Amino acid sequence: MTRKSSLRTAGLGLSLIACLTLTLAGCSNDSAEPQPTTTATKAGATAFPKVTGGYGENPTISQPTGKAPTTLQTKDLVVGKGEKVTDITKSYSWNYEGVNWSNGKVFDSSFERGAPIPFALNQVIPGWTEGLKGIKVGGRRVLLIPADQAYGEAGSPPAIGPNEPLVFVVDLVGPAS
Repeated sequence: MTRKSSLRTAGLGLSLIACLTLTLAGCSNDSAEPQPTTTATKAGATAFPKVTGGYGENPTISQPTGKAPTTLQTKDLVVGKGEKVTDITKSYSWNYEGVNWSNGKVFDSSFERGAPIPFALNQVIPGWTEGLKGIKVGGRRVLLIPADQAYGEAGSPPAIGPNEPLVFVVDLVGPAS
């Protein structure tokens, strides 16, 4: 073997090792703790408002700023460890707080009423149906919902005006009893 072919073989071997390392690095470890996830548009993504308060606590949602969402965006603040929502016809108990994008005012809150509310995801606005699929019991998720996936042109007077994007913080408490 010549020196030139030895160097070429060594270079190919190092390339193969690098490729295998990158490939294996992409594999997940099922025993690892799940990481928070965010689904957002690539270009011009809307900034999520600041949320304080932990799972089960009444959240405080800062005044949304910047461009309103034009696509549904989600962000897990707490990744649950329980059952994953896969059947939109199954009823679960939820705690939530919703604010208007335009003014940051709370328009509805099960936290303020003092009790979670039971419903299935096929009984709510499209932003909830799509945005809460896959959440696990014990999880807390922020939803940025564009108007067309909320209440659209009609709004929901008097609290939600026409074409109003919404922000929700939602806790999945568990299967409804």
